[in-house]
Amino acid sequence: MESHSGWIGKENFLEIYGAAHMEAFTPQNIPASFTVTGIELFNPNVIPMSKMQPSMEFSTQGTFPMTLPTPVKHVATIMRDAAAVDLSRDSNTPTVTLETPRSHHL
Repeated sequence: MESHSGWIGKENFLEIYGAAHMEAFTPQNIPASFTVTGIELFNPNVIPMSKMQPSMEFSTQGTFPMTLPTPVKHVATIMRDAAAVDLSRDSNTPTVTLETPRSHHL
């Protein structure tokens, strides 16, 4: 690597950095740097396809980590109620029961 001594500024930064970058980031150095730090490179063959299983759904109701503004709450309530389809009736057509939000000031 070429040695540089002296001032580094806007005028010569890219030239100095470019030379160091080209020498450091080689196809041999990149995987070696991961190995040295203990990070395994991606290997899709680590787990054979015969051992793979489809994902299982454990939660059917998500949560949102912050308080929603009132209009968004109303829309979320309407959508949640619309998803609560009553399939227990004799009809082949599902029915949806929607409730109107109580008097809220928007």
